[in-house]
Amino acid sequence: MPQDHLKPAAQREAEADETLEFEHGGVPYTAPANLERTKGVGRALDQQRLTVALELLLGPKEFKKFLDTDPFDAEYAHMLNAWNEAAGFGDTGN
Repeated sequence: MPQDHLKPAAQREAEADETLEFEHGGVPYTAPANLERTKGVGRALDQQRLTVALELLLGPKEFKKFLDTDPFDAEYAHMLNAWNEAAGFGDTGN
């Protein structure tokens, strides 16, 4: 962000550690690096609600970017797997 240079270096570094960048279908995405600071993602995953989990994980801007790719239903699980691998959790097998 343009105003990021106004933040202290430690704050910028901490925020960078909280997110990760990954790619799916040739499109780059930014998402939380883990589920520690998300709300509702874990519950949606427990309930096998992949669409809800992905939307909560990505947030409105990144989820819209995903929807703009006109994904097939199977892509939701593939997208979650791409995030899992980038976050170091490996493939969920979906």
